[in-house]
Amino acid sequence: MDRKGLRAGAWGLALSVLAAVFTGCLGSGGESTAPIASQLSVEQSGTSQLPIESSASSAETPPLVESSIPPVEPEPESTQTSVVLEFYTAMEENEIYPYTLTEKAKAMLEEHEDLFLDNRIDGCEENTDYAIEHRALDKNIDRYGDKLFYLPDALVLQIAETDVNEETTITEMLVCNEDMRFYLIVSLCGYGDIYQEDVVNIYALPLAKSGFDNVSGGTTLVVVAAAAHIEKASE
Repeated sequence: MDRKGLRAGAWGLALSVLAAVFTGCLGSGGESTAPIASQLSVEQSGTSQLPIESSASSAETPPLVESSIPPVEPEPESTQTSVVLEFYTAMEENEIYPYTLTEKAKAMLEEHEDLFLDNRIDGCEENTDYAIEHRALDKNIDRYGDKLFYLPDALVLQIAETDVNEETTITEMLVCNEDMRFYLIVSLCGYGDIYQEDVVNIYALPLAKSGFDNVSGGTTLVVVAAAAHIEKASE
């Protein structure tokens, strides 16, 4: 994954995509009206306003007197904020389903960044609490976020993918369990073999509770979660 490309262009694009998923993508009867990516302009993506770094070849005139202030060294890569945490934090303030990350989720995203990249299964099982259920998250989600949950046999109601660059894809997936409880799964991966109405197994981190206006005029309550690993369920 190109993390620099993701950090540079994903934030504005992700917010535009997420704002359109359940208004532009859900039409009457729940059918998709058009691919989300085709509804976005360059201005909406935010990529046209990226800062341009000055060329290294542009030499500045040296000062007449040498400064006594030592040059500021860039921070080591290891001290920078996790790109995964930065991504999910950037999406908090959106018009469709605003949310606030729990403190436990923030720590998990930062300390275990690799769990949420590349759809890897490695590390998922040992970081999963298999007892976590939707009703527990709905009751008090602040108690959770330091462990993944496992959601087997979830039905994909809607799925939308947007390519940020050649190596990075953002996926938004609305799924429900057998009790018709809803989850909004947001991922930094693409899933070439998963489509609407497929049944999937999911390892994900609960981030927050939210909701969005549905086509019936009501509000659909959802658990917002960061995908760690998603695969099609065995038929």
